[in-house]
Amino acid sequence: MFSARDHHCELRVAVQRTGDDGFALYYELRNLARQRLFVLDGVMPAEAPYYVEREGDFVVLSQKLFPVPGGLLVERPEVPLAALVEPGQRLRHKLEITLPLRESIPYPHLLPKRGRSQGYVVMDAAFELGYFADVQPEAEQKAGEGFFLPGFSVKQQTLLRAGPIGRVAFDPVRR
Repeated sequence: MFSARDHHCELRVAVQRTGDDGFALYYELRNLARQRLFVLDGVMPAEAPYYVEREGDFVVLSQKLFPVPGGLLVERPEVPLAALVEPGQRLRHKLEITLPLRESIPYPHLLPKRGRSQGYVVMDAAFELGYFADVQPEAEQKAGEGFFLPGFSVKQQTLLRAGPIGRVAFDPVRR
């Protein structure tokens, strides 16, 4: 079990191998605060319900809000759906992770092209979860799946990172 904590919440993460080509990542976030938290658990990329990015010697799996890169004009930034976690409540999720991991972020055309794959490398991994607290958003319920928070900015987001959660196969080549 891996964990991270701040004055608003506690994040616990467990990993269970499901074979040579993947693992299950279980996480639980407990709201320790006296206000509501909006947890960004509804990532909407085409391939998986989580992002993957390389940070130095780590591969980070995440569910969070990414900043729009400088110089990039977008009609609408990608904003994940959020789950409402009331004071004292817990949010539990299971993510099915397929190996090898490949970088997957909201603005993939900004990833450097790295040529042909020569196989994968084994790297330490961590899990990062974003949330918002201390804000009264004009949250819109979206089809019963969670809250859509169009007015939130990256500067308001708090990130919790647990890990390293283990070593994983990572394919450093963008496809």
